[in-house]
Amino acid sequence: MVDISNGNGANSHEFKKGDFIVDFGQVFKIIDTKSISTSTGSDTLLVFSPHFKTDQESDITSSIPQKNIDKTTIRPPMNKTQVQDVLKVLSDKKIKKDSEIVDVLTAKAVLNSNNPIEIAQTVRKIYLEKISKDIKFTGSKNYIFELLISRLAEEIALVLDINPDKATTKIHNQLKKK
Repeated sequence: MVDISNGNGANSHEFKKGDFIVDFGQVFKIIDTKSISTSTGSDTLLVFSPHFKTDQESDITSSIPQKNIDKTTIRPPMNKTQVQDVLKVLSDKKIKKDSEIVDVLTAKAVLNSNNPIEIAQTVRKIYLEKISKDIKFTGSKNYIFELLISRLAEEIALVLDINPDKATTKIHNQLKKK
């Protein structure tokens, strides 16, 4: 099992300018840090923006005090070994189409957990539903399926130093493995 810290006090990490972070499966780059005063002393404000920017996100920035990171699911990106483990999950034969059907709310909760192993397991289950002839596959389920894949692809692209489209292809190829 891949150990990915997702905040909440576990494996606290000090981030700095230039670091990458992952939240809700999306990759962000810390573009600036600022010293701030708080009621409990001083802190560092982390300013970040999406790493793989779309035209709509070109000017978006967000910020969070460093001390508040542990109250979120923000985490550092996976390493290459962890990415390989995630890719293996996508073709895991132990995950059967007979397993429970994943509803859209559960899939959204998995995305919000920011846990790449859980995301990969959910993508595998939904993929098996999608290719099954006896299960109705809704538009909303297809939307969340594609969203899960795109978020997983962002992090894989970052770690493997490829573009997100190539990472998406890699994910689809893993899913199709027999």
